[in-house]
Amino acid sequence: MREHDLRQVWGQLAKALGVQELPEGVRTELLAEYEDEIHYAIGTGELEDLVRRAKSLYRVFMSPRASSRSRKKAVPSGDSHEITPSVGQYEELRAAVLSDYVAKMAAIDSEVVQFRSDVLDGELLTPEEAHAFLSSPATRYLDRAAWQAHGIPARHTALLLDENFGRTEDGPFHWVRIRIDPPAEEHALFIPNPQSYDDLTCLTEDEHPKRVRFWSASVLGDLRKLCKELTKSHPWNVDEAAWFVLTAEYPMLRSISAKINSSWTPGTRANTTISLTVQPWVPPETVEVAYRQLQRHVIGGECGRIGDKNLKLLEFVSKRADARGTLPKGDVLVAEWDRKWRREHPEWCYDADKRRFWRDFRSVQRNVTNSRRAGLFLDASASSPEEYMPQY
Repeated sequence: MREHDLRQVWGQLAKALGVQELPEGVRTELLAEYEDEIHYAIGTGELEDLVRRAKSLYRVFMSPRASSRSRKKAVPSGDSHEITPSVGQYEELRAAVLSDYVAKMAAIDSEVVQFRSDVLDGELLTPEEAHAFLSSPATRYLDRAAWQAHGIPARHTALLLDENFGRTEDGPFHWVRIRIDPPAEEHALFIPNPQSYDDLTCLTEDEHPKRVRFWSASVLGDLRKLCKELTKSHPWNVDEAAWFVLTAEYPMLRSISAKINSSWTPGTRANTTISLTVQPWVPPETVEVAYRQLQRHVIGGECGRIGDKNLKLLEFVSKRADARGTLPKGDVLVAEWDRKWRREHPEWCYDADKRRFWRDFRSVQRNVTNSRRAGLFLDASASSPEEYMPQY
């Protein structure tokens, strides 16, 4: 794309966002992830989809918690990562056997066999060849009938010679001209409605995810349709299924997989959950052991039981925060707490010891939320610094 066209798009996006200039980090992310959408916007003048993506990236980029370093690569205020818990020898063996069996069933699936015959000449690709196949303009834009009619092999080179996005009275279009060798031919294709392009994601040779976009009626479009059907009866996602069809490489099934999800609001609240995906044949005791591993990983130790007194204390203070999250003075809270529990639980009383009251409250707040960002309310030190700040 021409630099002039790109500058024009950046200016239009900046105007839509109400800023003088689109930040460099947002521009970099848009170019890396949404190059096809930028091409489409330049060709048709329609920026609605691109504006929506730019706004989302801009909000992340301008987040108060984003440091100057993190702004170079926009990241959301949260984290989700997968963990594989340790399991026993039985679970590992059974998962490995099942993985092989599932792959065998997929390999003899009639649609997989037909695709490999029609498109791959009945052969499998190496990882390097599969990367080239997925990136080829020929597989992205030619349909399967043209592919077979012109005798295009899976191992080929293709060059995008020219392209243009535009609009007719029937709607937007994408025109491409490509050269394919073999058979050393040029093809010009007029593709309607490029907004409906599909995509697949594969890992590059340096293990970075790469999104490939293509016409839904293309060879890759057929591959994606086939893989969506495979995922209905196989424990793979569409991208894993596509890689299997091309290379016969498949992911190892895990008896237990886990995901730790964390999210936070800068400086205040945080939330962490553990999600387990368990094969139905895994013994319950194995699930318990795996969960305890993950729990220790998240909490940093054993899960201790919080006493009734401390839970009641958190409930008591939470109910007394006003609409702005401000708490009453410590002496008011302590006096009310002691009146409430003096007869039923005299051992719970603080007898005007405000420091111990706030210390216990902060402790249970951190333990219940499992977060150092446990502040559910505005810092009470604004009204009572001497009594609120914990002592160590």
